Amino acid sequence: MKARTIISVALIAVICAASAAAGDAEFNYNGRVQVQGQPFDGIGSFKFAIVNEAGGVSYWSNDGTSVAGSEPTSESVNIEVKNGFFSVDIGDVNTTGMASLNASIFNSGDSVFLRVWFSDGVHGFEWLAPDRRIVNPALLGLQSGTGDFTIYVDGVNGDDGHSGLTTATAKRTIQAAVDTVPALVKCNVTIDIADGVYREQVNLMGISVAPGKKLRLLGDNNWTRSSLDDPTVRITGSDNDTTPVRQCAVRAEQCSGLALEGLWLDFATSACLRMTSSSSFEVRQCKVTRGSDPAGPDNIQAHGAYLSTCSDGTVTDCLFEDNYIGLMTNNSFMYLNDLTTSYNNHEGTYVYAGRAIVWNLIANHNGRNGVTFQQNSTGQLCGNCEFSYNSWSGVTAAYQASLLFGWAFPYSGQVKNNALYGLDIAYMAYTIQYTLNTFQGNGAGATRARYGSTLW
Repeated sequence: MKARTIISVALIAVICAASAAAGDAEFNYNGRVQVQGQPFDGIGSFKFAIVNEAGGVSYWSNDGTSVAGSEPTSESVNIEVKNGFFSVDIGDVNTTGMASLNASIFNSGDSVFLRVWFSDGVHGFEWLAPDRRIVNPALLGLQSGTGDFTIYVDGVNGDDGHSGLTTATAKRTIQAAVDTVPALVKCNVTIDIADGVYREQVNLMGISVAPGKKLRLLGDNNWTRSSLDDPTVRITGSDNDTTPVRQCAVRAEQCSGLALEGLWLDFATSACLRMTSSSSFEVRQCKVTRGSDPAGPDNIQAHGAYLSTCSDGTVTDCLFEDNYIGLMTNNSFMYLNDLTTSYNNHEGTYVYAGRAIVWNLIANHNGRNGVTFQQNSTGQLCGNCEFSYNSWSGVTAAYQASLLFGWAFPYSGQVKNNALYGLDIAYMAYTIQYTLNTFQGNGAGATRARYGSTLW
């Protein structure tokens, strides 16, 4: 009997995702080792093999010598272990003693397992049983990040235990598909969502996509804001289509390179779409509705979209209706193109302490103002815009906000039949080329400038 005991508890984590059709793959393995009941400290020697479930077939080993699940005989891998914990990238050829790992070994569809041996340098190598299953191996990525891939979601026929890599093996929930994606994405990844209603909050946290690549949540990409029907993919914060029970339909924090396309997001207690500290994202052809129900029993006042401390975000061809505020940006730099933010209970579009470049915005029939710029924000309005039939004013700016109508770009604005003013600015706000708007039928007057504000 050996005079020592080694215990290992390990996790498998994908560190680069892409198609596993060919090429070199790499993934992270980390765990803990103990020697005679105490966490090991120092340089440990490890050997690795990838085997089948029964352990009788070797697909790969760190030195290429493992046969039928046997211990590699030529080389080991030296790894620093601190307080028992270690981490190593399997297949990283920059690590001495580590052979390259070809992704083709994961194409058979069989379950594969990582078998590990360890030596503390005093005793011989010991197998760290049991073998660890490599979760969802088809999603192990190419180190180069080449080869785009798709994860399928089907809320009716899917199963979250599936890989999601074919329509026949689709995930059931969108969150399960998101959870298969690593924190660093080097490839274009599309989460293709089948038609249906998804009663869940989709959380995207800390996902970074390489420049020029996208992580796309794809719904009904045939839908546009001029469509007569709703998008066929709906993510909702309600379980009964009456009362919201989740904060958001989609929530993203500290992400880059996301794209949301063809989604209907509705019912939330905070915001149907909330994005925080995120950059280089797109929201395209989405309908965002019913975030607010002030007449309901809980007087819920949720935004359609709330974008905070974001940069280089683009929202295009989207419709925001029946929310507290249709679209709100806070300390963000945004491009807003071809939007309708109408029939919201408070503001249509609200820009606070940031910058927005706006093309072809329609903000009509809102409970207060069509579009508002506050607190040192800057808005550049271009194209053909309309701010009419709002219960307060069509366009407002305050607290050193600045509005540029056109300014080297074509602009034409219709500001008509608002209950108060067409354009109302206050507290050191100013405008440039406001006369490019057509004012007509505004209840209290075409324009008003107060408290040191300037119309030009």
